[in-house]
Amino acid sequence: WSGDFESRSHRAKEIDKKIKQLQKDVIAKAGWAAASEKRKIGAGSSKPYLGKLSKKMAMRAKAVRRRAEREIGRLEEVKPFVPKRVSLHFPDYEVRNRDVFSLRDVRFDYRDEADGGETRYLLRDVDIAIRARDRLCLMGKNGSGKSTLLKLLLGQLRPKRGEAYRNASVKVVGIPQGLTGFFKRERLLDNFDDCGFDETTIRQYLGSVLIRRDKVEKSLDSFSQGELMRAAVVKGVLSRAEFLLLDEPTSHLDIESIDVLEQLLRGFAGGYLVISHDRSFAASIASKLYMLDDGRLDLV
Repeated sequence: WSGDFESRSHRAKEIDKKIKQLQKDVIAKAGWAAASEKRKIGAGSSKPYLGKLSKKMAMRAKAVRRRAEREIGRLEEVKPFVPKRVSLHFPDYEVRNRDVFSLRDVRFDYRDEADGGETRYLLRDVDIAIRARDRLCLMGKNGSGKSTLLKLLLGQLRPKRGEAYRNASVKVVGIPQGLTGFFKRERLLDNFDDCGFDETTIRQYLGSVLIRRDKVEKSLDSFSQGELMRAAVVKGVLSRAEFLLLDEPTSHLDIESIDVLEQLLRGFAGGYLVISHDRSFAASIASKLYMLDDGRLDLV
C-alpha cells in the first residue's frame, strides 16, 4: 500500500504543478491584456496602433484561458485519488483465537403469503465455524439471505433446523447496515462515554480516522455515512471488541472513507465477518471469501 500511495502522490503533485503553471499563464496573459488596454486609453486617439495591439492581446488572453481551462479539466480527470494519511494507534489488547460462532446443518425458511403460503428457503444446509481471529467476507445477491445469516449468528433469529452456536464470553460488536440504531445519542462524542477512556483520548482516536477538533461535538446528522462508519469501527475497537460483524459497511461511502475503513480493519486486533458487494474491498481485507447463492454457502 505504501508504494502505491507514494506513486499516486507523486503523480498528483506533478499534475498539481502543471495546473498551477497553467493558472499562472492565464493570469499573466490577462495582465498583459489589461496593461495594453490601459496604454490605449491613456494615449487616446493619438496612437491608433495601440488599439489594435490591445484588441490582439485581449484575444490572445481569452484563447490562452480557454486552452488552459480545457487542459486543467483533462488533468483533473486523470489526476489519481490520493487518500489522506491516517495515523492509527489503538489500544493493544489480546484476542485469543477461540471459537466464536458456528452454524451446523442450518436451514431457514419462511412462508410467502403473497404466493399462496408457499415455503421459501433462504438458507439450506449451511455449515460454518468462525474463530476470533478469522477475517471473512460474505458476498451474494440482494435477497440471498446474507443479513439473515448474520442475525442467526447473533442469536436474533433461530434456525428452523440445525444448530446455531455463539460463544457468549467473546466480545462481539455488530455494526448494522446503514448504522441503524448503532449510535444511541445525538452528539457523536457522547456515544463513547461507555468505552472507558477520557475525552482527550477519545478525541485523539477519532482524530486518527480524520474526525477532528470540534467536529466530534456535532450532532450525528452533520456527518457523512463514511465518517459515521469510521466512528462506529473506532467505537468497536475502544470497546475492546474481539470480533466485528459488519453488514454492507461500504454502501454509499466515498473512496477516502473506504480506504480508511480498510486500514482500520487491517489494523484491528481481532477478527470480523463483513458483508460486501465490493470485490476490491473484500480482496483487501479478507483472508476467506464465502458466497451465498440459492441458499447454499460455499467457500470461494
